[in-house]
Amino acid sequence: MRVIRNVIWGVGYGLGFAAIFMAWAVFVRIVGGADAFAQKGTSFLAVLALYLFGGIAAGGIVGLLRPIVRWRIGSALVGIICAEVIYGAGWIALNGPREKGAVVVVTLIAVFTGIPGGLALREIFTEP
Repeated sequence: MRVIRNVIWGVGYGLGFAAIFMAWAVFVRIVGGADAFAQKGTSFLAVLALYLFGGIAAGGIVGLLRPIVRWRIGSALVGIICAEVIYGAGWIALNGPREKGAVVVVTLIAVFTGIPGGLALREIFTEP
């Protein structure tokens, strides 16, 4: 029962972060016009879907792995895993799934951003 509660908690936070990023995408669309996303090789709806998927997936992972974030190494690991999911989805949305070198690039980015991100959000992730 606690696992389900943690996953729901995590998805809630993930949706909150997704809403912030989706609001940013709406702002970019309003300011940049219809071509703002097309110039980057994607669409406005694809970006919104990416943020929604990323928020739900990363939030669910955080909730599922919430018990291990009481340790710094655990929070860093959770940060890396979530960053891998989010950046992987972003890479696929922008470059397609078969781009050479994608796994290496996405993993490096996930490590360098996921560790500080996981550690920074550790207080939120830790169960009371």
